[in-house]
Amino acid sequence: MAMKLLNQSCVDNSYSNFLSQFNNQTVDQAASGVGIRQWTWQTCSQFGYYQTCDEGTSCPFSRLLTLESNLVICRDIYKISPSSVPNFVEFTNEYYGANRPKGTRVLFVNGSIDPWHFLSVLKSDVSLNETAVFINGTAHCADMASDRSTDPQSLKDARLVSSFLNCLFIIFILYVYFRRLQTCKINYYL
Repeated sequence: MAMKLLNQSCVDNSYSNFLSQFNNQTVDQAASGVGIRQWTWQTCSQFGYYQTCDEGTSCPFSRLLTLESNLVICRDIYKISPSSVPNFVEFTNEYYGANRPKGTRVLFVNGSIDPWHFLSVLKSDVSLNETAVFINGTAHCADMASDRSTDPQSLKDARLVSSFLNCLFIIFILYVYFRRLQTCKINYYL
């Protein structure tokens, strides 16, 4: 009755419908947000990171979300055997350096209540090449939202660090640009 009043119809939440949606490889130019098909491929073939509700935990979500149920999705959609996922994850960690990557000009921003922070770099040496910022009391991408008066101090501080590093990066780019101009003996005025 309520759905009729709201002009809504029933939703097919069957596993077969789920698989047919994932197996649809048509690009939707009007779609927004991250591609769930691509993200799932990465979890199956590179990360092996799944949000689960394992038995004996106080997880507030469905107990049907287990490691095994996620690996079945990898098998059913991408034909990746559950036993090969650990090898893919090991390769990814070795190739990219796991939680000790060797990048340049990388800022790792994580919130304490973001479930993805376990996949990231949480601590770093004080360096302009790789800096980790851990924000207590924030969730996924909180640092990217507009400032609000209710933001916790930890979030305000993290935004200052990000702004400072962005300024340093811009100064570095300008320095490189003007050095190249000087090397090419082009006259320029500041």
